[in-house]
Amino acid sequence: MEWWIIGTVLAIYLVIMIPVQYRNIVETKKELKKSGKTHNEIYDDMSFEQQQMQFNLQGNPINLPASLIAEFIYFLRHRKEKTT
Repeated sequence: MEWWIIGTVLAIYLVIMIPVQYRNIVETKKELKKSGKTHNEIYDDMSFEQQQMQFNLQGNPINLPASLIAEFIYFLRHRKEKTT
Protein backbone atom coordinates (compact mmCIF):
# COMPACT_ATOMS: atom_id res chain seq x y z
CA MET A 1 0.00 0.00 0.00
CA GLU A 2 2.83 2.40 0.81
CA TRP A 3 4.34 1.89 -2.65
CA TRP A 4 1.11 2.95 -4.30
CA ILE A 5 1.04 6.15 -2.27
CA ILE A 6 4.69 6.93 -2.99
CA GLY A 7 4.20 6.13 -6.69
CA THR A 8 1.11 8.30 -6.91
CA VAL A 9 2.83 11.24 -5.23
CA LEU A 10 5.83 10.92 -7.56
CA ALA A 11 3.57 10.68 -10.62
CA ILE A 12 1.68 13.82 -9.58
CA TYR A 13 4.98 15.60 -8.98
CA LEU A 14 6.19 14.54 -12.42
CA VAL A 15 3.04 15.84 -14.10
CA ILE A 16 3.34 19.16 -12.28
CA MET A 17 7.05 19.55 -13.09
CA ILE A 18 6.83 18.93 -16.85
CA PRO A 19 5.34 22.39 -17.65
CA VAL A 20 7.77 24.04 -15.24
CA GLN A 21 10.74 22.36 -16.91
CA TYR A 22 9.36 23.16 -20.38
CA ARG A 23 9.03 26.87 -19.58
CA ASN A 24 12.56 26.86 -18.20
CA ILE A 25 13.91 25.22 -21.37
CA VAL A 26 12.04 27.68 -23.61
CA GLU A 27 13.35 30.70 -21.70
CA THR A 28 16.91 29.35 -21.67
CA LYS A 29 16.84 28.72 -25.43
CA LYS A 30 15.40 32.21 -26.06
CA GLU A 31 18.17 33.73 -23.97
CA LEU A 32 20.78 31.77 -25.90
CA LYS A 33 19.41 33.02 -29.24
CA LYS A 34 18.93 36.60 -28.06
CA SER A 35 22.31 37.06 -26.42
CA GLY A 36 24.46 35.04 -28.81
CA LYS A 37 26.42 33.77 -25.82
CA THR A 38 27.33 30.22 -25.00
CA HIS A 39 25.45 28.23 -22.39
CA ASN A 40 28.28 28.62 -19.88
CA GLU A 41 28.56 32.38 -20.44
CA ILE A 42 24.87 32.84 -19.70
CA TYR A 43 25.18 30.91 -16.44
CA ASP A 44 28.31 32.87 -15.49
CA ASP A 45 26.36 36.12 -15.93
CA MET A 46 23.53 34.94 -13.65
CA SER A 47 23.33 35.95 -10.04
CA PHE A 48 24.14 33.34 -7.42
CA GLU A 49 20.46 32.92 -6.61
CA GLN A 50 19.55 32.32 -10.26
CA GLN A 51 22.39 29.81 -10.61
CA GLN A 52 21.17 27.92 -7.56
CA MET A 53 17.60 27.91 -8.84
CA GLN A 54 18.76 26.51 -12.20
CA PHE A 55 20.93 23.92 -10.47
CA ASN A 56 18.06 22.76 -8.27
CA LEU A 57 15.62 22.70 -11.17
CA GLN A 58 17.89 20.89 -13.63
CA GLY A 59 20.25 19.01 -11.33
CA ASN A 60 17.81 17.30 -9.00
CA PRO A 61 17.60 13.57 -9.87
CA ILE A 62 13.90 13.54 -9.03
CA ASN A 63 13.35 16.15 -11.77
CA LEU A 64 15.25 14.14 -14.40
CA PRO A 65 12.19 12.37 -15.90
CA ALA A 66 10.26 15.64 -16.12
CA SER A 67 13.25 17.37 -17.67
CA LEU A 68 13.70 14.65 -20.29
CA ILE A 69 10.01 14.69 -21.19
CA ALA A 70 9.99 18.50 -21.39
CA GLU A 71 13.10 18.47 -23.59
CA PHE A 72 11.43 15.92 -25.89
CA ILE A 73 8.28 18.07 -26.10
CA TYR A 74 10.42 21.10 -26.90
CA PHE A 75 12.21 19.12 -29.61
CA LEU A 76 8.90 18.04 -31.17
CA ARG A 77 7.41 21.53 -31.11
CA HIS A 78 10.50 23.31 -32.42
CA ARG A 79 12.02 20.80 -34.85
CA LYS A 80 10.99 22.91 -37.88
CA GLU A 81 13.01 25.86 -36.59
CA LYS A 82 16.20 23.80 -36.68
CA THR A 83 15.76 22.77 -40.30
CA THR A 84 15.28 26.30 -41.61
